[in-house]
Amino acid sequence: MSTSHGGPAFPSTVEAGEDRFGNKSHVFYRGMTLRDYFAGQALASWPITDHSTDLASKCYALADAMLAARGH
Repeated sequence: MSTSHGGPAFPSTVEAGEDRFGNKSHVFYRGMTLRDYFAGQALASWPITDHSTDLASKCYALADAMLAARGH
């Protein structure tokens, strides 16, 4: 089973330079995945009193649910 990562959360393009003819080149950075971003947000809101050993799994389960709600 493949997990959808929802695409990049914060993609960006930066100008990398210019060649001798004046042509500008750009570099594209995908950033973190939307799934990773959602999992991080879930972790940030998790109760500090929960000392679960599977906390990361719970956060990614919530992230997967958020992606499913968005249709990914």
